[in-house]
Amino acid sequence: MASDNKYDRQLRLWGPHGQRRLMESSILLIGADAVGTETLKNLVLPGVGRITVLDDKVVAQSDLGSNFFVDPSSLGKQRAEVVTELLIEMNEDVAGTALVGNIGSVPNLDEFIAPFSLIVAANMCEEQLLVLAQKCWNLNVPLLVVRAMGMLGSLRLQTPRHDMIESKQQEFVWWDLRLMAPFRELEDFSAKFDLSPATQLNSTEYAHVPYVVILIQVLNAFRANNGGQGPKYADKKSVQEMIKKIGSAYLPPNLRGEGQEEQEAALKWKKESGYEGLLNFHEAVANVDKIIRPLNLSAELTELVQQEVTTPTLPPTEFSLLMRALHAFMSTHDSPMGPVPPLCGQVPDMVSTSNFYVELQSVFENKAASDRAEFHALVQQQVAEAVAAGHPVVTITEETEKIFCTNIYNCKRLCTRSIAQERLEPAADAFLDALGDPFVDVEQTPFMWYLSLRAADRFFNKNNRYPGDFAGNDEAALQADSEAVWTELQALLVEYGNPALPDVTKPDAEGNDVTTPCLSLKHAREITRYGGAELHATAAVIGGAASQEAVKVITHQYTPINNTYFYNGIACCGATYAV
Repeated sequence: MASDNKYDRQLRLWGPHGQRRLMESSILLIGADAVGTETLKNLVLPGVGRITVLDDKVVAQSDLGSNFFVDPSSLGKQRAEVVTELLIEMNEDVAGTALVGNIGSVPNLDEFIAPFSLIVAANMCEEQLLVLAQKCWNLNVPLLVVRAMGMLGSLRLQTPRHDMIESKQQEFVWWDLRLMAPFRELEDFSAKFDLSPATQLNSTEYAHVPYVVILIQVLNAFRANNGGQGPKYADKKSVQEMIKKIGSAYLPPNLRGEGQEEQEAALKWKKESGYEGLLNFHEAVANVDKIIRPLNLSAELTELVQQEVTTPTLPPTEFSLLMRALHAFMSTHDSPMGPVPPLCGQVPDMVSTSNFYVELQSVFENKAASDRAEFHALVQQQVAEAVAAGHPVVTITEETEKIFCTNIYNCKRLCTRSIAQERLEPAADAFLDALGDPFVDVEQTPFMWYLSLRAADRFFNKNNRYPGDFAGNDEAALQADSEAVWTELQALLVEYGNPALPDVTKPDAEGNDVTTPCLSLKHAREITRYGGAELHATAAVIGGAASQEAVKVITHQYTPINNTYFYNGIACCGATYAV
């Protein structure tokens, strides 16, 4: 069906509440170059609330070849002002501010960056980046660092604590149906169906009894024959045979007589239908694990709930208060499955008549509404306790509570390493994992180019320019810069513990096999060849990927990367590393 809402497609992805978060967000871009503006463009289009562009450069000739948000008439003008004007033209719902300067010119950096929902730093020199990253880390402001140089690009997310209710990692993989410990209303619904051979159900009704009912009745029968104990995984096949036997024993009422004609007709019906024709019983067999293995909170989520009780987040956030209320709820709701959270109320599709399914759906929805009412009282209690302890008021709507109860099993917290840690404590494990990727030529492994770009940053720190960035085409100077980058690369390898690098054997120009290390002077020469220049194609790839991660952070939906994505445009491959 057509819609006149320009955000219609994205509303299907993250819903009205996700769009509302997006439209209430405020994004700061530091550096209005190609990769920065490409990232911001993809946030303006879906409707972020406000953008601020901080940049101290004027539009130069080099911008014209890479940045689509400047043109020849922009030459000599402030780049921040030019790109801001063109960006907000793309969506009248977005407000924009241009600031001429850099983070060194901002009087009180802490107060300046604190209100932003997300900060995007584009191709920032390492010295300024480390200052900004530490400020963002201390204030828990998410920082997204985007880079583009020649055929290489990267994005780096830094966030000490990012909480998600809708991480969508295992959305209804299991469904919270409580079959191992049915609540009273579900037991009553199940008891209404007689699945014995003499049942009064007609064949259509029998073939459409929801599999939920079949599993509950089989579980009760198993417990009755085993001293109240439920089935274990070793009993799975025998329980499936119980289900098949019940289905095979059914006969339509008109074929239950003892006459010869009726018995012949019954035998023919069983051959043509019987268990094999009862799709609802097939569903019960396929879902038998639901009465064997309980659906519990993951170990990660259980630890997260416990953390909020023993070492609570201060000042409290919406997420932390919901976690505390969840702990309080589960403390008073024990079952044979263990402590249970509020029921989500969602029911999967299944073979059933419309009447049976609607009634079953109502049973779950009513129980979920009852649990949410109890949970709401616990949430308000947590909010009141936080205010009494002197913390700011946190408003939690009933809509948020419903979303939380629907997605409890998907709640997650992402804590990345800081950029300062990345520099001081190199992640040797990430290096070794990268070398084990069987799908990429080891020389082209994105991690090798990540190190090469790091070496270029170190070159910049010492020379205030990127390798290869000088006037003219001086071969001796290019060679000197390449060797300087290679020296920095070797120093980085030492910091990573001098890992054993595999050799690569390839034919040379004459066809002779030559063996070299997988990381070599060739990488340094390629970096130097770029001269610090951006290519629009690379900037567009990184801008597209970065904006997706930005939306995840802003909406608190889906799971962002942890923590670096590196793109190798030479081999058209990329990888994510926790560096």
